[in-house]
Amino acid sequence: MKKFISIVFLVFISISSISFAATLTVTTATDELDSTATSTGCSLREAIQNINDYTASGSITYTDCGTPDGDSDTIVLDPEAEYTITLTESSEEDNNQTGDFDIKGNVILTTNSEYNTSISGDSTYRIFDIIDSGLTVSFERILFQGGKHNENGACMQVGQNQTVSLSNFYMFMCSLTGSSLTHGGGIYIGNGSTVNLSHGSIFASAATASGSNDAKGGAIYANNATVTIDDFVFEADNIASNSSTGSAYGGGIYLTSGSLTVTNSYFGSQESSSAACALGGAIYATNSAAVDVQNSTFYSNTTESTLTGVSMAWCAGGAAIAAENSSLKINHSTLVENTTQSNFAAGLNIGAIGITSSASDTIQIKNSIVFTNTTNSGKAGNISGNMTSYGYNVIESQESGTTSYAAGIDSSFDTNVDPNLSSLTGVAEQIQYLPITAGSSAEDAGSCFDIDGNAVTTDVRGYLRDDGDSTCDIGAYELVENESGDMCSDGIDNDDDGQTDCDDSDCDCSTWYVDSDSDGYGVSSDLNLISYAQPDGYVSNTNDCNDSSSLAHPGLSSEDSSCNDGLDNDCDGLIDTADSECVEIEAEPVETTTDSDVTSTGSESADPTVEPETTAAATSTSSSCSLKPAQSKPNQTVGLLIFALIAVLALRRTTVKSVL
Repeated sequence: MKKFISIVFLVFISISSISFAATLTVTTATDELDSTATSTGCSLREAIQNINDYTASGSITYTDCGTPDGDSDTIVLDPEAEYTITLTESSEEDNNQTGDFDIKGNVILTTNSEYNTSISGDSTYRIFDIIDSGLTVSFERILFQGGKHNENGACMQVGQNQTVSLSNFYMFMCSLTGSSLTHGGGIYIGNGSTVNLSHGSIFASAATASGSNDAKGGAIYANNATVTIDDFVFEADNIASNSSTGSAYGGGIYLTSGSLTVTNSYFGSQESSSAACALGGAIYATNSAAVDVQNSTFYSNTTESTLTGVSMAWCAGGAAIAAENSSLKINHSTLVENTTQSNFAAGLNIGAIGITSSASDTIQIKNSIVFTNTTNSGKAGNISGNMTSYGYNVIESQESGTTSYAAGIDSSFDTNVDPNLSSLTGVAEQIQYLPITAGSSAEDAGSCFDIDGNAVTTDVRGYLRDDGDSTCDIGAYELVENESGDMCSDGIDNDDDGQTDCDDSDCDCSTWYVDSDSDGYGVSSDLNLISYAQPDGYVSNTNDCNDSSSLAHPGLSSEDSSCNDGLDNDCDGLIDTADSECVEIEAEPVETTTDSDVTSTGSESADPTVEPETTAAATSTSSSCSLKPAQSKPNQTVGLLIFALIAVLALRRTTVKSVL
């Protein structure tokens, strides 16, 4: 018994120590901190403040929002609401009382729906400041707009050693105008942080510096951080600029130290411009940073310097990507019509891809298109700097630096023949791409593996790379002239002919018939399906005569047939004895024992006056024995007790008010 009580006590202690994430539902769009009876409900600022206070002290102030549990709690926003910062601040403060929303605890902010909600800085304030070190914060389905600040992130500042994820989001019209810290028009990422961006877009954001100060990162500035970007769009004039004596770096992204991995993304109309140096129209990396780009398109990005009277090779260019004292790896990507403009001599302009020419800095490139990138002098401006080719590239020219080849690769693996690209295709603020055309020098001329030997199975759109011939095209886009195989069941118009899956005449699809009784035979009905792959519960024939019974279908032998079940078992149109296969089988007599002491009824005596002998265990009436009440098994009792404890704990949890 003592052991049982000890077990129960330990179970209670264990359950009591479990932390359950709570949900705080925002019920008003008003920006307020009001714990009185006049409160309009739970505001976004109050929900964040409860998270902050509970993380710091375990207490809360705003009961309308409920109590967090301190373990990645969730704040749920109304997808139909628009949240605008209105609590003004006279000076910068970091306690979430006025101005931007200051986050000091682990939290997920989401609409819990397929729709986005809007949070605005009202063109006056930064929107979010994630302050304390070591936090984990996620944002899902949010439109950030109208953020403004004078330093380090106009829409969002991520502090040091944070882990932040943003998915299915848009960031729009974030404006950073300042002096010494004009870093990150959209997002500033601090030292040691990890930030993941997926399925979203940053557009029309800017970092504009004044005087001799440099502008860095029109959309993102990352300082020794790990940044991963997937299925993402940088578009519509994200700009890093300075019209005075300062320089501009990274119209889209500025990275110092750390790493940047970009996949399945589009950079268009990014700009780095200055009266001094201007580098990295889309991406600028420096200070031993590592950049890895795959399945991405860079189109119509620019760098522009109006500086005159100097001869500096490394001051204007890298209209798509510029990497200084850093490594650059490009796989299965397309970089086209990016432009460098400057007043320098033509030979000093850096191409679309620029990298310093020191021995330790090398552009590694494979299965990519670098074509029709220019400088304002009319000179081709494609690649400047040392390059290691892993083959399968279409590169128009290399303006400076040396070229080496990976093991087993030589110059014959690359070409400078025009890839014949179509015009930009796709929807604004979504993934856009430059399709190759039939007969292109890039068609079926590539590799399906990246520089590190990993298989590349999809293109920039997420479409299958293998179009049935086990080869891949060069660049970010995979041309499919005719859909086939698994492409006929992926829900995608792979060959861009306006027809999807079985609606495309290229697909060899079949009609499938429902097989309700799973006997391998189907019937034609309104449930027929046309598809390339066989759906579950469907077959290719209509031979069943009774799809409600697995005991009736073609192919049953006479041995399987029953002559009295009312079914046409073998589907020949005849039922039971009307079927000639049915044979009347005479019932065999039941074999009886020859023991003279056993009757035909199985009893051991035919004398009705003699009662059958029963076992002692079943008939004992000894006064020394008594029937014991049924006892519960210990395991059952423990299980019931644990269940009861959990129920009690659940009742004690604070119920979150959630009236939208």
